Amino acid sequence: MHLEQWVQSSIRSWLLSCASLPLPHPRKYKNSSRAFVFLAGQVVLTNIEIQLSLTIYGMKLKPPSHETIVCFITLLFFPIFAQGKADGDGFVSLFDGKTLKGWEGKKKFFRVQDGAIVAGFLDARIPNNEFLASEKDYGDFELRFEAKLVGQGNNAGVQFRSQRIPKSHEMIGYQCDIGGWSRGSIWGFLYDESRRRKMLAEAPQEKLKKHVRPKGQWNQLVVRAKGTRIQIWLNDYQTVDFTEPDEKIPLKGRFGLQIHSGPPAECHYRKLRLKEL
Repeated sequence: MHLEQWVQSSIRSWLLSCASLPLPHPRKYKNSSRAFVFLAGQVVLTNIEIQLSLTIYGMKLKPPSHETIVCFITLLFFPIFAQGKADGDGFVSLFDGKTLKGWEGKKKFFRVQDGAIVAGFLDARIPNNEFLASEKDYGDFELRFEAKLVGQGNNAGVQFRSQRIPKSHEMIGYQCDIGGWSRGSIWGFLYDESRRRKMLAEAPQEKLKKHVRPKGQWNQLVVRAKGTRIQIWLNDYQTVDFTEPDEKIPLKGRFGLQIHSGPPAECHYRKLRLKEL
């Protein structure tokens, strides 16, 4: 960790100033009798990270005919997480992988573990629906994330264009559903939480079951809301294409990560990335 911190603090400003420029390849220098270090870097932009590849060459020259390399170290992919900074596709991270910064909720029910937000617990029943809510409101957007359920319980979801209900544990608004019910899977369905209290759109079970991964495995979801149209994809299969008919329904609100009341369960959320439209 000390080396990573040194590299990050020493060259962060240099990286930002020359990220768009091609960097030189390592070269040998033969006109020195002193040890030196040569750094060649490459900046790689990925989903939510700036990754740094560094090759450090240390060379000590004895008499010219006995040139030897005494040090060769390669440091690959130091992540410099950039929460809130857009990547090349215009997406930003809503979760830094380490803390709950940017979110609010009861700490008893939410924690960070292994780079994911974990909602719920496995050693007791979940007494109420609980939500970890974003501190900001969003209107038109595309949200990409991964989720998995573990435990006896089988219900969670991601709220969007939602708000907290005053003096209540509930949120009100749209939900991208996760889990199952008596009729089968509800992964990627569109539910109206605490408002109409019903499924607004769902996919056929015979098709959905081909795309839902077994419990305990990660599923990829995409939620796209633009104007009154809402679309949802589960593992590249479109589950929802819904147009809101009620003009009174708000088209802006907060996100919320839910764990549903019931038997012991955890819903893990990771790689939450957002692009405002």
